[in-house]
Parts: sequence; structure tokens; C-alpha cells
Amino acid sequence: MGDLPHEALIALYKRSKYFVHLAWLDHCPNVVVDARASGCRIVCATAGGTKEIAGKNAIVLQEEEWNFEPLDLYSPPEIDFDNMLDNDENKGYNIDMNMVMLKYRKFIESLDENS
Repeated sequence: MGDLPHEALIALYKRSKYFVHLAWLDHCPNVVVDARASGCRIVCATAGGTKEIAGKNAIVLQEEEWNFEPLDLYSPPEIDFDNMLDNDENKGYNIDMNMVMLKYRKFIESLDENS
């Protein structure tokens, strides 16, 4: 689809049933938040934090655990597409931007209290 303005991208998400995000070690991809908020079912892998924001109905592919040793980020291991998991990582995360803003605000205000 190329480089799209935000409004066109959200419209595309809203017409899509699935959003596939198989990036390796991506810890909080905003595109997944946007796609999920637009109603897409997320397909992701376990490496990184995407599974934590993907939602209860996400399709999650199990990858090898990263041992935090240095690695070549641009040479990811192959994904086993037969190794799907139920997404138990969604601990009730609310991705509504108003709720997220309130959590950031509470955190920042707590910094002032602890100074």
C-alpha cells in the first residue's frame, strides 16, 4: 500500500480482518495498537512484547526464547507456523488512549510526589 496518511491507514485496518506483525523482538509496536483498536485480529510471534498487547483472540506463534546475549537483529530465526499458542499474555491491558494517558499522568504525578 505504500506510505499512507494516518487516516487512510486506519481505514485500511478497519477493512481488514487480520493484522500480521511478525517482527522479531519488537517490544511495543504502535501499528499493532492501531490495528487492534480498529478491530483487526492480530497475528504475531512471542519474541518481544507484541503478544502482550495483541488481545485475547490473537494468533501467537511460539519462537525461541531470547537469552539476552548479543545477536544479529537482522537475522531472525525462522518461525514455525505450526506452533500456535493461545494468547494468555493479555492481562486485561486496556489500549484506549484515554486510559493510557491517565496512567502516564498518574506516573508523572507520582514522580513529583517522590521528589
